[in-house]
Amino acid sequence: MNEIKSFGSINKGNEFLFISDFYKKNNCSLIYIARDDKEIFQLTKKINWFLPSANLLLFRSWDQIPYDKVSPSIEIQSERIRTLYKILNSKKQNIILTSVNAIIQKTINKEFVYNNLIEIFINKITSYNNLIDKIFSLGYKRTSLVREKSEFAVRGSIIDIFLTNHQNPIRLDFYDNKIENICEFDKISQKKIKNINDKIIICPSNELLINENSINIFRKNFRKIFPDYRRSHVYKLFSESIIPPG
Repeated sequence: MNEIKSFGSINKGNEFLFISDFYKKNNCSLIYIARDDKEIFQLTKKINWFLPSANLLLFRSWDQIPYDKVSPSIEIQSERIRTLYKILNSKKQNIILTSVNAIIQKTINKEFVYNNLIEIFINKITSYNNLIDKIFSLGYKRTSLVREKSEFAVRGSIIDIFLTNHQNPIRLDFYDNKIENICEFDKISQKKIKNINDKIIICPSNELLINENSINIFRKNFRKIFPDYRRSHVYKLFSESIIPPG
């Protein structure tokens, strides 16, 4: 069993120096629990400057308060899922920056991470129609033209999708069930910017995915707690596969 080392409070302003020293002297990953997102961003800048080759991962808390009618940012939710995926699959030495609120918040399990990710690369053989259904099931909104993050569009043998961790949307060009080309394109002009040869991971757009199983579990538990469930707007939305705000 690997030894786990724990350290207490570090003098404010010297955190990045301690992280850098520990990272260089050890072969294991490091988790730093920050006070809040502000400290995470400050440390990210310093570590990227001090350790430019380090594998830095962020795991932030949702940017909302309980019972708020505004849903958490899709960028943060996708970031959390990508971080968990990299932790589970990477054998590299990682520096993970998180916060107190993030570690006490209930999150997804390993099964969710493994079962709800799509790996895309050139020459991959995959069912065109099944890929469309899978992208839709991961919470992406189908539109006629991709403009915003977490949207995707289908035109003939082409699938456009705007991933939350990308500055520009990407285009998948199929020939039958084979991905022939992957490129990045401009969301305004829709013109190609550059080809992409690296593997791409398509993560869910949020941590709550609506499918037949999750709807049935929700309806069953909701009816147990709220006898007058038929009058609930939230119950009706979930029953129609719509995630209400908040």
